[in-house]
Amino acid sequence: MFLRNGWYVAAWNREVTRERLDTLERLLDEKGTISRADIEAYRPGEAADAERETARQKAIERILRI
Repeated sequence: MFLRNGWYVAAWNREVTRERLDTLERLLDEKGTISRADIEAYRPGEAADAERETARQKAIERILRI
């Protein structure tokens, strides 16, 4: 059971990292340069939020094999 739960945690951490990378890419596209404050203050727009929600749902389905 521990290994299974550990796998869930690792898989979810991957998704969190993917969103963080998405933030970096979007900020670099928009501004050309970024600071840590830019990253922390970033809030995705409606389109980006919708893309992320779709990716989150697919990740949940993969992780839980729904």
